[in-house]
Amino acid sequence: MNQEWYKKSMEADKNYDAPFFCKVGQVESEVRVYIEPDPHGDGKGTHAHFHTMIRCPKIKIVDFPEPDRCQVTDETCPFVAPFGDYERDSGARRWVYAQRFLHHVSFIEFYGMQLIYLSLISKGFKMAKELPDLRYVDIIRFLHALGLVNSTTCNELDDVRKQRNKLAHRPKAYRRFKEKELFELVSKAQKLAGFLGTRISELHRNQGA
Repeated sequence: MNQEWYKKSMEADKNYDAPFFCKVGQVESEVRVYIEPDPHGDGKGTHAHFHTMIRCPKIKIVDFPEPDRCQVTDETCPFVAPFGDYERDSGARRWVYAQRFLHHVSFIEFYGMQLIYLSLISKGFKMAKELPDLRYVDIIRFLHALGLVNSTTCNELDDVRKQRNKLAHRPKAYRRFKEKELFELVSKAQKLAGFLGTRISELHRNQGA
């Protein structure tokens, strides 16, 4: 079944190679466009998209997540994305990562409050419709006190809080971070938000049992 789905998801895929002379590096280069018209294989084109890849002898592979650089200019290759795209600029990429990080932190706070509320109800507490507003640090303390997170997760949540404070209150604070640092913060906050979301699902299942 999986092999059949895989075959269907790829049968309409197309590769196109566009050779060109790069004026920056003064070399023959190539842009490969990989088009996926039906990546889910459902015949509806769900999530249809395309990828581009640069083939150039003067490409410089750098540390993930930064895109490839040009050996001549030591800046992001101008052909990694369309003109005006944030991926072409280091400052724009860092701004996007900072934004995503703060987005996931808001989910940590939301899920944390929900988890505390559900946990107290499951323990027999008579609750009002809503909990009073809790600061992020108070959410961490409640989660730990109620046994909803262990000490390791508690420390990770607190580290996210400290980094959030560095970024949230200064509009240009993201410029002090390296791309990889911000990328790792996004991954960490996303993982913690996902963990709390899973714990909520577990509590719902237990209460419904």
